[in-house]
Amino acid sequence: LLEFLHRYFKLFPEDVFMERHFYTKDDIDKLYAKVPWNETWMYEDPKTF
Repeated sequence: LLEFLHRYFKLFPEDVFMERHFYTKDDIDKLYAKVPWNETWMYEDPKTF
């Protein structure tokens, strides 16, 4: 899912999800760049990145 969203936002850079309820492009990019990658990323609050 993370890979899909990362590639999707490369093709469509607009934030199409509601910012308060879903991850935005910036959130996905921060997660994708996070080392080491954590499989529980979807349970983290985007404001803590």
